[in-house]
Amino acid sequence: MRLGRRMRTGSFSRARRQRGITLVELAVILPIAAIVLLVIIEGVWAYAQHTNVRESAEEGARLAAANFGTPAQIGAQVCNTLDVEFRASKPRVVLTPGDGAGIDGDVAEITVRRSLSTLTGIFEGLFLDAGVSSTVEFTLKRPEAGSAQWWNGGAPTTYLCS
Repeated sequence: MRLGRRMRTGSFSRARRQRGITLVELAVILPIAAIVLLVIIEGVWAYAQHTNVRESAEEGARLAAANFGTPAQIGAQVCNTLDVEFRASKPRVVLTPGDGAGIDGDVAEITVRRSLSTLTGIFEGLFLDAGVSSTVEFTLKRPEAGSAQWWNGGAPTTYLCS
């Protein structure tokens, strides 16, 4: 009878030990899995911000190439294409004319830049100086009155979104 009791006690303590090991494994793996999940979420959020800035720069290049208007009008239109949650970071739009006179076929570029924000806030300290920027080079297609309205004698023009 004593032998049977020992066997039962031994298997009971083995099961208890196994539960303890499982609990320790969970305590080690769960924080690592949570951090990996947060990194994936933040990476997708940063990619969404980059895509939005890229699309805004392409829209600005299209407008500037067609001589849409003044730098303020082009900048305001670019800012309107940014998602609302990204406008809070005060993005910058820079129109940089090339070497030409602002006539058909001249090359210029537009840059849209904004600071990078985090979604969860956990990695906020890592992205203090990080920003998302996109530069698009374009060719003037049809300036209507001689040269493009925004062509500022070769000097870059900056517009801050409000």
